[in-house]
Amino acid sequence: MSINIEQIDPFSLPSVELGQRDRLPRISAIYFTILNAEILYIGKSGNLHQRWKTHHRINLLQTYGEVIIAWLALSEEEESSIDDLEMACIEHFNPVINGIKTDREVKEYISLRSWSKTHHKMRLIAAYSDEKITETLDRLVNEELRRNGITAD
Repeated sequence: MSINIEQIDPFSLPSVELGQRDRLPRISAIYFTILNAEILYIGKSGNLHQRWKTHHRINLLQTYGEVIIAWLALSEEEESSIDDLEMACIEHFNPVINGIKTDREVKEYISLRSWSKTHHKMRLIAAYSDEKITETLDRLVNEELRRNGITAD
């Protein structure tokens, strides 16, 4: 395996939005699905374009919006190690969906992660504003309502 996994930066690889997957190249590659700077899934394919025509996670991933597919193109020499490369990437990057069997489990996990990140941000804002989290949430919601011209009863 001539690729150094430590030097792979999935966020700087070529990529397309999930909805633009018909633009994926017809190449051998290790691919990364990414949502909000988090690697969701890593896979491999001898033909990236073809793989994403019928990927088993397309419907699920489409529900999350701004998912991108990034890829690491493989040379013919590297292609012979595609299975090892995929496993090494999965071990190194620890994507959230690899290993989760059902779409329901994936949805629950992503929802929980999203809430956890939001809660953490709310705690930071509350601490900075010297407020309780409930006060911060109420203030932010009211600001957003006002900004959109909505009056709360």
